[in-house]
Amino acid sequence: MDASKLMAPAQRRRKIATPRSSVAGSPLATLLLMLLASGCVSQAVYEEAQSAAQVEREAHQRAEARLVEVQQSLSELQGSISRRESALAEQERRLAEADLNLKLANQERDASGQLVDQLRGELARVGDHLRMYSEQKDRLAEELRVAEGRSRQLDEKSERVERVASVVRDLSLLEGPAIHAGSIQVGSDGRDPVLSAPAQALGSGPTLSADAQRIVKALARLGELHPYTDFVISQPSEGAASDPALLRALSAALIAEGVASTRVAVALPETQSAEADASAGAADATTNEGNAPAQAEPPQAPSSEARVTFLIQVAADAPATGTPSAPQADSSGADG
Repeated sequence: MDASKLMAPAQRRRKIATPRSSVAGSPLATLLLMLLASGCVSQAVYEEAQSAAQVEREAHQRAEARLVEVQQSLSELQGSISRRESALAEQERRLAEADLNLKLANQERDASGQLVDQLRGELARVGDHLRMYSEQKDRLAEELRVAEGRSRQLDEKSERVERVASVVRDLSLLEGPAIHAGSIQVGSDGRDPVLSAPAQALGSGPTLSADAQRIVKALARLGELHPYTDFVISQPSEGAASDPALLRALSAALIAEGVASTRVAVALPETQSAEADASAGAADATTNEGNAPAQAEPPQAPSSEARVTFLIQVAADAPATGTPSAPQADSSGADG
């Protein structure tokens, strides 16, 4: 047999046996090495030995792979056991904590029961106090409503007093010289300002004098400055008969100066109207009879004693629409 052929399988065997030390240490490997050392190994025996070595190597590899799998499974089991132990420890901790919380809750329940009993007694006393406070509150609320009503009345009166004062002030500024001269007088009827002037100085019938026109312009200016004022023109019946034509002329002149007609009124005494109707009826009867003597008129006081008054009514609130309400004329005449 050629030595090179024998050496070539030996080299191949060494190459195969060298990768893993475990194969070299097996009995088969020992036998193979002994056969190779003797130099009298046939090709069939060599191939059989090589196949057996390959089978053993593959078995060893499978064993190692199985060992790795077993080690991995063991690691997983150890991890699972660790996790279970951790979960068990956590459950024990929670159970201990729950037991402690239960004991604390029982203590709090007992303390709460005592507190509830105490609060019930306090609540009963508080209920009595609340009833007393409620009665006192109702009484104080009623007193407050009364006080607020009085306050509103005082405010309204105060506001009206301020308006009356401003009206008198402006009237004094507008007719200051005539007031100082005594030709006109400014007074009050107990509630509103009143301006009065001799009827003779104002004119006769529908004819107005210069003083009357000046007074009308002053009153129109006053109405412009104070839109919450109304005017009532009248002539007292004491001392002389009134002149309706003069009063109407003064009203028309005041309206012509820009004062709304709803803010101006003329007040005539009822007695004067009745006497005028009776005089007209007597005159008609005298005319019809022809020869019947005319009835004598009652004596009249001198016209210098007759006065015309301008009542300036001051409203508590200014009109919302800008147009004042119609003044309430006194049918029995204003007193000045």
